[in-house]
Amino acid sequence: MIRLQLWVALLSISFFIPHLQAKELDGVLPDSLSKWYKPENKRQVWLHTMFGMRRELQAVEEYVDQKDINGINKWSERLVTHYRKLPVMVPEWKEYVDLDAVDALDQAVKNSEFKSIRYNLRQLQKTCRSCHKKNRILATLRYRSPDFSSLIITGEDKEHKYPRFMKTISRSLNRIRIAAEDEHWSVASDASNQFQQELKMLGNNCASCHKDDEPVERILGASTKHSIDEMDAAIVEKNIRSVKMSLGETAVKVCARCHGVHRTAADIRNQLLAED
Repeated sequence: MIRLQLWVALLSISFFIPHLQAKELDGVLPDSLSKWYKPENKRQVWLHTMFGMRRELQAVEEYVDQKDINGINKWSERLVTHYRKLPVMVPEWKEYVDLDAVDALDQAVKNSEFKSIRYNLRQLQKTCRSCHKKNRILATLRYRSPDFSSLIITGEDKEHKYPRFMKTISRSLNRIRIAAEDEHWSVASDASNQFQQELKMLGNNCASCHKDDEPVERILGASTKHSIDEMDAAIVEKNIRSVKMSLGETAVKVCARCHGVHRTAADIRNQLLAED
């Protein structure tokens, strides 16, 4: 569900902001923000600060309902510390921060004034929503969405630029179907071998982003290999119906799954960050 919501949000941007130049986006997202995201930072500091504050806001809210002052003290201390850091980390966004409200919250906690705590929590939540409404999607696109344009696929003979390589692998997949339909079975077999070599090259490149094997296994693992083996067997048997079925399964398991995770966000990112 979360992935679907993100996809819909990103797709909406492609309709309502058809072309935003890089220099314009630089004016929306402050330069100081990049210091708190990879690759300039070793960690996604800003992102984890947001996650922490969301958790802290919820904790304080729940403990206020329980009138548990110990729980309130613990989590409000963290919340106040994180919130006060925001205009220091990104001075350009100080207009979104309400330091008076966070000071009032801190004082209300010290006085155990539950009604005031609840009120000032709502004030802080309003500032969060205001900043997110204008900036969150663009920040997600810039700092948390994939950019494949500069990636290089390394093969045994040479290196391939990622966009061109993806066109090549698509052509290999289509060549299998074309050759099978026209009963050029040796061509279909050669195209399948070529496609599998290209998938292997692509899988080796996944490690440039993914540090574990699970994401690669989901798309290029045993299930995909089973569909390809069935396709090769159908080519040997010259069974066009089985070739179509196994080829379709392979396309869904590899192309559709990978594109569903990566391509929509990457395409919208590239469109919004396009240079003249």
